[in-house]
Amino acid sequence: MSKKKEKPCFMEDIYLKHERLMYYIAGKYSEVSVQREDIVQTAVLSLLKNEATLQRLPPYAQINYIAAAVRNTAINTIKRDQKGSCPLHPLG
Repeated sequence: MSKKKEKPCFMEDIYLKHERLMYYIAGKYSEVSVQREDIVQTAVLSLLKNEATLQRLPPYAQINYIAAAVRNTAINTIKRDQKGSCPLHPLG
């Protein structure tokens, strides 16, 4: 029996298509790789919660939606860090 390669789910496909964009935007707000990863992961979780909205958008609007989610997540992460509630910067 041959196994067919399964088609990736919508969000997996979105992530694979736009991963570089998400990390690029996160990199505009943080030089720390761990913080960039946290920003992207948090943004992806936010996008998952709004998957139905994202699915209804045309491709060009999806890109804008993703970019806005990453940008807003980055801004919120930086604000949180400045308050000192949860530092993401490497120690040492």
